[in-house]
Amino acid sequence: MRGLPVFDNTVSEIQKARQEISQSRSKYQLEKFVIGQHHSQEMQYYQLVIEADGVINSIKESELKVKKLRAEAEELRETGKKSDSIEAELKELSITSLATHITGSKRELVYLHQLFSDYPKFTRDEIEIAQADYWETRLVRTAQLQMLSRQGGVDWAQLEALQQANIIEEGLLAIPSFNHINDQHNKLQIGEKND
Repeated sequence: MRGLPVFDNTVSEIQKARQEISQSRSKYQLEKFVIGQHHSQEMQYYQLVIEADGVINSIKESELKVKKLRAEAEELRETGKKSDSIEAELKELSITSLATHITGSKRELVYLHQLFSDYPKFTRDEIEIAQADYWETRLVRTAQLQMLSRQGGVDWAQLEALQQANIIEEGLLAIPSFNHINDQHNKLQIGEKND
């Protein structure tokens, strides 16, 4: 098949299309489910920085792998052995895959940087100070979602994703059957203040 014009054209078209769509996570995914999994700006900022740093490291690592694979392919070709020549082609095939990954990661990083530029910046101390409120709200929200999921037969994580995507409203969690969680929480807080 290889060497046939139809096959070569097909491969070329698919590879160009793959390069064009390459990005492991969409902007929507990053905004709603990666960063948006957190309800406080401090934790969203924290997640954003962690994600961007991870993408930067992935790009750098992939670029180094490409350099290494090119050097290895070149060294294999220099031996003049047929089997080494085939091994060099296999390494070059890996380079193509890594190049696509790098392209997608750079696209993702550009969007993460756009978000980073628009976000208020927080110090480590500010993030730490906000932790008690963050976890209090998150734990109550998770408990509410778990209760709703038991009543409706939908997993709480699915409900949370629907909420993050703005498909269901935050107000849905305020239905009467959940009020006792909030009441218990408020009683605990009042009791602590009176002590």
